[in-house]
Amino acid sequence: MGKKISYCGIDCSQCEEHCATMKRDTAAFEDLVAYWRQEYPNATRDEIACYGCREEGDNVFFLCHRCIIRTCARGRGVNTCAECKDYPCEALKAHLALFAEARRALEQERERIQSE
Repeated sequence: MGKKISYCGIDCSQCEEHCATMKRDTAAFEDLVAYWRQEYPNATRDEIACYGCREEGDNVFFLCHRCIIRTCARGRGVNTCAECKDYPCEALKAHLALFAEARRALEQERERIQSE
C-alpha cells in the first residue's frame, strides 16, 4: 500500500489536521483550531493536532481518539479494517457511507490482501 491510510480508510495525506501537524504549518493549524473551536469551544491545540490514528496516547486528533472504529481495529490488531474478518461491520458501513474515498481505499486494500 503506497499511501498511509487510517484504520477506517481515510487517506492521512488528505486530512487537514494531519497535514498541518506534520508539516508544522502554523497558519493552517491555527485556521483549523479556529474552525474546530466553533463546534468544540474547549478543544485544545494538542487535541486538534494529529500524528495519525495509530499513535498512542494524546497524539491523535480528539475525534479520532474516541472513535469506535479505531478502538475496535486496535483491539483486533489489524492495520486497517480491510483485514478484519467482520469487514464491513455496521459502524464501518455508517462511516463509509459518508466517505467514498475511504471505501475505495479499503476495497483496494482488501483486494490486495485477498490476492496474496
